[in-house]
Amino acid sequence: MSTPTSPPPVPPAPAWAHPWPAPAPPLPVVPGSTAGVVVGIVALAGGLVLLLPLVVAPIAWYLGARAHRRAEREPDRWRPAGTARTAMVLGMVGSGILAVVSLLAVVIATLTWVAIATPSPY
Repeated sequence: MSTPTSPPPVPPAPAWAHPWPAPAPPLPVVPGSTAGVVVGIVALAGGLVLLLPLVVAPIAWYLGARAHRRAEREPDRWRPAGTARTAMVLGMVGSGILAVVSLLAVVIATLTWVAIATPSPY
């Protein structure tokens, strides 16, 4: 019967080896947050020129809020929700501007309608 042999000795670590483990790879960005930021930037930048792209600002707010909830629900799976928060803020600002512009359009249309419908004494 043979005697059990011990495992071979572990060679020492080379001089260039680090004594600490390699860092973990970064977590992925929450799906939808980047799209929300892009839509928010398009809404605000386009809204300054044409006002029509402001209509998509609530979509940026929705995408950002959905991504933020997902990142908060699964913090060990997704990167912190900074990009999602940015999409939410861009969507909120664009939605606020859209609300003000819409209110001004309704007020101007009402005043125009009243001015046209009122008979002139002249």
